[in-house]
Amino acid sequence: MDYKDEIKKSRIGALGGSDAATLLRVANLGYVPNSAYERLAVAKGLIPFEEKPVTSAMAFGDFIEQSIFEHLSASGGDYESNPCWKSEKYSRKNINLICHPDIVRYDEQKKVVQVFECKATQFPVNVTK
Repeated sequence: MDYKDEIKKSRIGALGGSDAATLLRVANLGYVPNSAYERLAVAKGLIPFEEKPVTSAMAFGDFIEQSIFEHLSASGGDYESNPCWKSEKYSRKNINLICHPDIVRYDEQKKVVQVFECKATQFPVNVTK
């Protein structure tokens, strides 16, 4: 199964980093706007997740991310692509808070976890940050 399929399945019953803008909008407005209904309904499992069209830029970004992961993995080290991390602190019985970092490297010897996010954008680095 493609790793993106696992990410799509995890969006049911959970909110993730890509939902931050939706949650911020709800918090700032004090109510749920129409634009947030669909995403929140998917998160609650009320409606099925429907994939949005993938642009050529998005597809190229996925290709770059996968290429970087394959290159790093081939160089040695314990790398994982898009693991699903669930927050124990912020998840609740009716919704989970999750994260899918692009690439993670575990260094057991140094007791270090490195997290890599690959961003393909038309904007300058300072704007993307």
